[in-house]
Amino acid sequence: FCSHMSDVGVCALAGLTRLSTLKLSFCLQCSDVGLISLASSLTGLTSLDLGCTGKVTDDGLVALARLTGLTSLRLWGCTFRDTWKATHKGVAALEALPNFRRGDTNYGLYI
Repeated sequence: FCSHMSDVGVCALAGLTRLSTLKLSFCLQCSDVGLISLASSLTGLTSLDLGCTGKVTDDGLVALARLTGLTSLRLWGCTFRDTWKATHKGVAALEALPNFRRGDTNYGLYI
């Protein structure tokens, strides 16, 4: 769990350009700012867990759609948080990823 990590911490991870797996579940302060930073620099990322993250909107999901190497994107529990602001627009961007498949809707989206 990383409930105290903010976008500042997430953006600092952007320097780890060879990172392939990242688990940010329960980063309640994580927003589009952090996701956009990750998506622009962690181009080798294949697995990302954003379960129960905080302030994510369509802009963050659209940014993640640039990570064409993603084979696993977990968004479980996000839709149950009051701060989750993503809509079908963000999901549509993710559906364009080559390895996209919709998972169990009780838990969120999986690639």
